[in-house]
Amino acid sequence: MLARSPQAKGRVERLWGTFQDRLVSELRLASARTPDDANQILERCLPRHNRRFMVTAQDPEPAWIPWPKNRRLDQFFCFKYRRVVGNDNTVRFGSHIIDIPRTRDRKSHAHARVEVHERFDGTLCVFADGLCLARKVLAEPKTLYRVGDHSIAADLAPVPFISKPQAARRPDPLPYSPAASHPWRRAIVGSR
Repeated sequence: MLARSPQAKGRVERLWGTFQDRLVSELRLASARTPDDANQILERCLPRHNRRFMVTAQDPEPAWIPWPKNRRLDQFFCFKYRRVVGNDNTVRFGSHIIDIPRTRDRKSHAHARVEVHERFDGTLCVFADGLCLARKVLAEPKTLYRVGDHSIAADLAPVPFISKPQAARRPDPLPYSPAASHPWRRAIVGSR
């Protein structure tokens, strides 16, 4: 049986800790010298350990549920940003403006709180109350991965590696020359 919850995973790790401690002592006490000897001792010790420490689950039914058929992976594996629709029925996202068309229920979505999904396939989608209001394609995906019945796109263009950041070189400044009316240029009167 696989560990399908954090609690079960913790119990498995604790079990391995027990085996690393107790099983070594059992093997030493039984004078096990070969892997076959160790396997025989393990076959004796494991049922005894399970009888002593096993706890039956309160609810034997597994807690996990199958993935719903109407859910798409790209709705979950994306970057999500909250925005407010402007008076002109548009959403601004960086340098992009996404127009929201009228729907059957509403003529305008002005001042509505929406969620913008930036997906890996190069699209921006605007969602309100679980409904996709608008979609804008920014770029075509370069590589498409398939996971089961779903597809995930990713841009795998290599990121350039710069070993040292190079500062922009400034031109040499001109030497400072004070104006003719500057006190340094005036003749000092009565300095003798």
